[in-house]
Amino acid sequence: MTDNGYDAWDDIVLSWEIDIPTTDKDKKAFKRKRFTDIAWKVVYDILMKNGYKRVGYNSGLLKQFDDTTVYDMFISKDFDRLVKYYSLPFVKEA
Repeated sequence: MTDNGYDAWDDIVLSWEIDIPTTDKDKKAFKRKRFTDIAWKVVYDILMKNGYKRVGYNSGLLKQFDDTTVYDMFISKDFDRLVKYYSLPFVKEA
């Protein structure tokens, strides 16, 4: 095979994929892993559009959240705690 320089090949290539079933445990682990990143992006965008800015904060304040995750707080509908968590790095611009 010869690479054509455009992320492709000049020759014919035989390729196949093998489907591997995803278990419910795998799906839950993936959701838990990705949820925090996705939630951060959504919250960030909303707050930035509504006059908030990002600020530094004492990371020691995160210790109060050691017993949980953003995913767990959301699933248990602990929205007051989520607000407290996301309030650490944001303040309303004056």
